[in-house]
Amino acid sequence: MTPSDYQDQEVKTPKVEVVDSYDTGDDGITDAARRYWLQFQQWFDNLPLPAKGAVAIAVLFVAFSVLTQVLKFVASLVTLAILLVILYGVYRVFLRQDNGN
Repeated sequence: MTPSDYQDQEVKTPKVEVVDSYDTGDDGITDAARRYWLQFQQWFDNLPLPAKGAVAIAVLFVAFSVLTQVLKFVASLVTLAILLVILYGVYRVFLRQDNGN
């Protein structure tokens, strides 16, 4: 084939659609999260009343457990920050040797 034969042939590239897997809605929730939430709502709505109560209690228990752990972590960070400030104060007062004083 000559180069002119190559130019005569039409080369068609397939159209590709770009899909963003992290596409969010107006409120910032991804489509996957929204889908899971709707599935959970449908599942919850089909439960009998005593099971709904048990699920609600279990969700509250897990939520409070997570909240407790987060608060313990924040308290430990605050304690660590206070300890670092105290240690820095001790360093400044006792261990740092000023030649001028």
